Amino acid sequence: MSKRGRDDKGLAGLAGSGGTKCIYYGSAGAFADQATTQFFANSKYASVETQPSASLDELFGAVTSGSCQFAVVPLENSVSGMLQNVLLKLIENSSLHIVGETIVAEEHCLCVQPGTKQEAIRTVMSHPHLLMQTDKFLCGLEAANGGNRLHRLPTFDSAGACALVDAPSKAAIASRRAGSA
Repeated sequence: MSKRGRDDKGLAGLAGSGGTKCIYYGSAGAFADQATTQFFANSKYASVETQPSASLDELFGAVTSGSCQFAVVPLENSVSGMLQNVLLKLIENSSLHIVGETIVAEEHCLCVQPGTKQEAIRTVMSHPHLLMQTDKFLCGLEAANGGNRLHRLPTFDSAGACALVDAPSKAAIASRRAGSA
């Protein structure tokens, strides 16, 4: 999204003077980071400067203040549906315009410390939507572990959950990119 609307030049009319900046929702390695890279890769802004945001207020504030020309937010998920908090922020910030979209195929990985055995896992962390999307897998993991119940711990985003994996008893559901960081 951008503060200014599209013109007949498409994205070309949206850049301000100086470097082009885009803020995305989440931590480095999150699916929104991947969407940002994917969206701008085939544009004249392939070298856009990106930055993560810790909240929707921070993200929308950066675009409305002009410190960033673009923002990338998740709006819909094919499993869990519309992200209503993002939709409400778009309505509240009516001076912003949606200027494009990209579809990210989310590949969910179970991220653990090297050498972790499956039966050692007791806590799985991720964004609430990912925990919901992978519930069938997690139930299967519980069954494979002798029926031991896994504690599901919601986090701000999936990439941030990977940073919390500090013991063999902890795992995160995230992208391969986040798990490799």
